[in-house]
Amino acid sequence: MYPYPIDIGHDGNSVWATSPMIPEFHTAADDLLDLHARQAPDGMISALSLYIDRQQRVPMSKSAPDGDAVFLPTLTVAQIHLWNAMYDQHITHEALASRLDCSAENARTLTDLMAEPEIEEIEQALVTFGYRLLVTSQPIDP
Repeated sequence: MYPYPIDIGHDGNSVWATSPMIPEFHTAADDLLDLHARQAPDGMISALSLYIDRQQRVPMSKSAPDGDAVFLPTLTVAQIHLWNAMYDQHITHEALASRLDCSAENARTLTDLMAEPEIEEIEQALVTFGYRLLVTSQPIDP
């Protein structure tokens, strides 16, 4: 999981969230549980997909925020790392496909945040950029 800071507001019987780091992110839910469990992660993934669609580097926070945050699934974080590596090294999906000996369509799936490629495929792709995927865990603060 990877934290992105969010600001939460209340409006009558619903809650909403925005992010100071990702201006494209806006979402709402009936309650805080639904916001944190479903709406905020889905909304953040949609907002971050726009960066890839626009061929821009996806912003990543350097550390956990002090306040509220949305946490992304490991697969999504791995996809973002792969996209940013491609962006930084000016590698197209076609060039990635050549590195991985797969089709360009399959290579695009690896960075499509709405798709769910196998995590091992992302790991293999990251290795071609000189990166290794590491997963850690930490206690949840009450």
